[in-house]
Amino acid sequence: LKPGYLAYPARRPPGAGRCAFGAGTSLMPGTLMVGTDADDALVYHCLDTDQPVAANLAQDEALLTRVSQEGADNA
Repeated sequence: LKPGYLAYPARRPPGAGRCAFGAGTSLMPGTLMVGTDADDALVYHCLDTDQPVAANLAQDEALLTRVSQEGADNA
């Protein structure tokens, strides 16, 4: 294991959607959102920074965005 921090530049704007994304992704084993940095990127503590954490976060964010848009279209 190689623990450390990762700054993820989320595409979701600040607000409830970004908070939901951070909370949801903190449920992934080995990953915990701990705040934001000076550039407003989400900062995660990771148990193994050699893993593709940023790529996984990008996939999860894209999925959440898609689901959110589909939900808005069906409202």
